[in-house]
Amino acid sequence: MLDALRGSKVGGQDIGANLDRALAEGRLVRHADGMLGLRAPPRASRSTTLMVRNAPAMDCWFREGVMFECAYRRAVIPHACRACHKVKAVPRSLRELVALREVAKRLPATTKLCSEVDLFDRPNLWAAYVYADGLDGARALYARLRAEMDADPRLGPDVPAFIKRGCSSFERACGPSDRWVVPDEGAAVEAALRPMVRPPASPKAEDWAIFAEWVTTAFRIGDETYLDFTGGRRLNPASVVYPP
Repeated sequence: MLDALRGSKVGGQDIGANLDRALAEGRLVRHADGMLGLRAPPRASRSTTLMVRNAPAMDCWFREGVMFECAYRRAVIPHACRACHKVKAVPRSLRELVALREVAKRLPATTKLCSEVDLFDRPNLWAAYVYADGLDGARALYARLRAEMDADPRLGPDVPAFIKRGCSSFERACGPSDRWVVPDEGAAVEAALRPMVRPPASPKAEDWAIFAEWVTTAFRIGDETYLDFTGGRRLNPASVVYPP
């Protein structure tokens, strides 16, 4: 199946050799029918990400997991990601994250809302990412999001928001996003490889289960706004404290 990609090079990367290496390392697997797939995670983990989809779904699992990590060995930005920009809002509490979810439902875009407290490479507790096509599209979404947040008494102008490009993993490996060079030849390689790869079979977590994880996370980090969503009931009763 990979014979069609033998000899293909993108940004100096030998695509066939890189995919063979990813198979040998176990990062990619070959299914019984010959299709390729990403290796399943070692254990099921609880999702802390909730999506609001008001735009067509994107193959981020393929673009980042297959192309960037395996085919390009983290040396080339996928051609399909060249125009990807995001408006990132940084809520400071669970209350603000939930308010942003309601705002996201009114935006003509896909939004990812999540907890980032356990991510080693993120300095934030909570985050919302609004996906845009191109910088101009991101600027238009930023203006609308900023206006919505400023007018919401649960949010306001103090909630930070900014525009970024692509994935953070791209910046870590390839440097500042304003210096990226995205090879045009990647378009044909990515289009040829995509039908050979089966999407990961990951069960969709129910929204209520993700929300329960948010509440637990808020409790764990001392974010008392979780009480808004438990009817004021604490997940663990406060200990009796005695004067020294």
